[in-house]
Amino acid sequence: MKVKLLLAVSFLVVSCASYVEGSKKEISIFSQPSSATVYIDGKTCLTPCDVEVSRKVEKLYLYKKGFPPKEVKLEKKVSSWFWANLLFFPLGMIVDYKTGAMWDLPEEINIVLEKK
Repeated sequence: MKVKLLLAVSFLVVSCASYVEGSKKEISIFSQPSSATVYIDGKTCLTPCDVEVSRKVEKLYLYKKGFPPKEVKLEKKVSSWFWANLLFFPLGMIVDYKTGAMWDLPEEINIVLEKK
């Protein structure tokens, strides 16, 4: 009885994308030239770098001395796991939306800085 109840409750609170992919993702960021400072999701790193970010993140900012600052909008797609909720538990779509797990971010981002 307890096992069935535990399974039922876990099924209700887990959504496909949140469970399979999570609400964060590690992405690799490269720049040409390298050693540019990246600001993303409240974090800073120096390219090339790997950084774990929320799947809700929209933009990153890149700075390097001698180059104009660059804002890069991330190209996000809806995760296929998000649509799997339709088969298993449609209310899970709400959880995936709220946590950001519904979004699939690129594995890596390559940015070219150009002088004015």
